[in-house]
Parts: sequence; C-alpha cells; structure tokens
Amino acid sequence: MQHTSALNELETETPLQARILIADDDPRIRQLIRRLLEEEKLEWKVCGEAVDGPDAVAKSVELFPDVVVLDLVMPQMNGLEAGREIIKRFPRMQMLLLTLQEITPELARAAGKVGFQGAISKTTGANVVAGIQTLLCGKPFFQISAEPATLPEPHGLDRQSSDKGEEKPPSLATTTDS
Repeated sequence: MQHTSALNELETETPLQARILIADDDPRIRQLIRRLLEEEKLEWKVCGEAVDGPDAVAKSVELFPDVVVLDLVMPQMNGLEAGREIIKRFPRMQMLLLTLQEITPELARAAGKVGFQGAISKTTGANVVAGIQTLLCGKPFFQISAEPATLPEPHGLDRQSSDKGEEKPPSLATTTDS
C-alpha cells in the first residue's frame, strides 16, 4: 500500500510529458519496457530505441530525451560506458540503469559515480515506470538488493574475523582455506 501511495504522490510532481530513449540489445526487453510505459497512460513518449552502447550515445545526441534507460550489458560499449559518454555531452540527462543482476551497493555506487540517477534489476522490471517517475521528479531511484548477505561491512571491516576489530580485506573475509 505504501508503494501505491508513494506513486500517487510522485504522479502529482511528475512532469506531464517526457521523452524516453530505451537502450537494450534485446528487442524483447525494449518492447516490454515500451509496453509498460504505454500501459500507464501517461503522456510519455518513447522517442527512440538503441541496440547497443554507441547507438545509445548517438540517439541521445540526436533525440535529446528526458530519460535514457540503459541496459548494463550491451555489445560494443556497456551501459556504464555509454552513460559516461552521454553525461559528458549532457550533464543533466536523467539515466536509469537496467540489468539482469541484483543491484548491489557496489553497482549502485559505480552507476552513481558515472552519473546514473537510478538502477533497477530486470527481475523487477515492472518498477521501471516508478523509476522513471522518480527520476523525473529529480530524485534518485536505486533498487539495491535487500539481502543482508550481499551488503558489505562499512569501510571493509569484517567484524567476525577478529576480536580486535582489525581490518581485513573483503576478499579474504569471505574465502576459506582448502
């Protein structure tokens, strides 16, 4: 219920019209995102589709969309690289990263460092509308995995590894001797 309430609140703040570029090498994913956006009956328009990273950069320049939805894994140039190129040209462009993998804190940080304002997993792809609405309101939308096992300790500390609180590299904290 809170999710619906939050979406209703965003609807009142979201610009009525938006142009969206979808970049994914899988035509079925592009079509699914297009369909999800069209079902919402918002005055958003998919202004273009890109099949890879260089195509996403070129179409961003040509079409100047309000939001670019970029797949992480694409041929020739991945989504992070394409996003970096887009942000160089358009520092205020809103970008949402889309990936098959879980959004880990590390991936969210890497995406944010490039200039992405949000990231979602394709497994929760129905949330792409909420992600775009949030970005259009000028707010970040990173759907970080809630699994406690994937969340790193702050500053790389493995509190269970030592009673003295010594710092241990994360790669050593999770490995076992054979």
